[in-house]
Amino acid sequence: VKKAASEALQLLSQKLDPMCPSVSGYPNTAATGIPTGEGTRVAMFSARFDGGPMEKKFRKVYSILRDHKYDILMVAADAGESFADLTTEYLGRLQEEQGTMLAVSTKHYGEMTASAYSSHKELKFALDYENDVKFLPLKVEDTYPPQPAGGPEH
Repeated sequence: VKKAASEALQLLSQKLDPMCPSVSGYPNTAATGIPTGEGTRVAMFSARFDGGPMEKKFRKVYSILRDHKYDILMVAADAGESFADLTTEYLGRLQEEQGTMLAVSTKHYGEMTASAYSSHKELKFALDYENDVKFLPLKVEDTYPPQPAGGPEH
């Protein structure tokens, strides 16, 4: 997970303006050593949201990045909000702003489910718009690439 988080941070730290100095030239915003994310390209975590330990871990990573001013997205529907609407909005931003989808590649990532807003659908979106959306799979488990329970067709 540390390696995946490091890869994500390196990619997220690429500034939108190619004239900006490298990440090492930016001041740290906290004792964590994480540089500020101001001016970085939008990115979205794509994951199987099952309430398990990996989801909880990446929600913490999301919070840390957000606190360091990264333009990071992760769907979390509060009371009165729609998971579907947020997913649609976030995918639209990724395409429009040529952002990066960060796939939390657990063993069941990308599995076909009954949901129209599953990690499978998000992955398909990234493939359909590969010229607009960068895709970065984060290897977070020993089982890689993912092997959804439904088999190779999933």
